[in-house]
Amino acid sequence: MCGISVVQPSFGLLFKTAAWGALTGVLALAQTTLIHADTQNFLHPNYGSLGAGVVVTTGNVEIVTDQDTIDGEVLSGVATTLDVVDDSGLVPAQIGTSFGVILYITMPTEPVPLLATVTHPPMGPEGRLMQTWPVRTPQLGTAVYIGYTLEEALELVPGNWTFRLYQGPTQIMEHSFEVLPPEG
Repeated sequence: MCGISVVQPSFGLLFKTAAWGALTGVLALAQTTLIHADTQNFLHPNYGSLGAGVVVTTGNVEIVTDQDTIDGEVLSGVATTLDVVDDSGLVPAQIGTSFGVILYITMPTEPVPLLATVTHPPMGPEGRLMQTWPVRTPQLGTAVYIGYTLEEALELVPGNWTFRLYQGPTQIMEHSFEVLPPEG
């Protein structure tokens, strides 16, 4: 299931990777770039990265239906914690695994609707290659998580999964993960 979570720093988030700084009042982190020649990851200069990888999240989320996703649903809500537990770019194909990118706005921007996409190897009986869903523009000082949770056997497709985020026609972010073949 695709997911978006607005992350509000006032909840005292703790991110557990060695290269991360702490959140204080406003997101006072040094901007991390996601530009890597070998993986073709990209991040627009008006956005910063708080990390990418396999994540564990808690908070108040709801299921939004009638979406352009394989199961027609998107998780949306406010996360109170969002911990990156593996930032290697490798994702185990196991039911319950969540992975994605956590972004924040570094410069004021108009509240233009955002659109998230994920492309992946053929999935489901139709061989679907892409899923899309709308994302609310995060406010300056908040972060947004764009990700996916593997919930059904048909979603355990190994290969390259690429998340993209668009603000109108402008691409904001692109980040790729390699989903590993299921064990057994």
